[in-house]
Amino acid sequence: MGKIHNDIFLINNDGLLEINKPEARNVPEFKAILIRDRGSDGDHDGRKKAFAFKELMFVYTYYHPLSMYRDLADEARFTSCISYASLPNNWKLDNLISAAGVALVEGLNLSSMFYTYVNANRAIYSLGQDIRFFNERKEKIRDRLKNKILQLDAEIEEEKKQELEREVSYLTDSLMGTTTKIMSINDSLPKAYETIEKLKQKLLDEELKEGTLYGGGTVGNREA
Repeated sequence: MGKIHNDIFLINNDGLLEINKPEARNVPEFKAILIRDRGSDGDHDGRKKAFAFKELMFVYTYYHPLSMYRDLADEARFTSCISYASLPNNWKLDNLISAAGVALVEGLNLSSMFYTYVNANRAIYSLGQDIRFFNERKEKIRDRLKNKILQLDAEIEEEKKQELEREVSYLTDSLMGTTTKIMSINDSLPKAYETIEKLKQKLLDEELKEGTLYGGGTVGNREA
């Protein structure tokens, strides 16, 4: 993370994220999350701040632009971060958590190269979503086409046959067009991945030059 919050979230020797509670108390939003933890299962009096730790873990994984879940759609990212933080499934994001997320991002000191890398990653994820979308659409078009062909083969009335032939022709063009779109996206992926790798290397070079890695880790102990 950046210069302001780099001591709040730490990477331990096992590569796991830890909360530095004394440092967290220096940020009002994080401090409020710690204070409001009056106890939970296994921590009846809140002395261990176990539930606050889970909420802070959610803040880190949900809002940090380098989170492993950063490229997921909002709903999937939300549920994944809840699960990762071991929060209850019925846990709700409130104004304090949102404010803590804003404080986290505002405390980061990230370079333009970092943002370029993150946005490029999101673009590749979006390409993957596009491929899935067009594949689903292709299957629906194919099913409709098969159905219309069966109707056409069974139809004996000339006017209805002509109408079905037009529908078959339209669906055939749609199927071919959708397939072309999928192939076009697939063809663009190798170059996109090559660009990502180049940006990643530039980012690593930048981080090594600075002597520290985004996320609070040190060289050789990179956060997942």
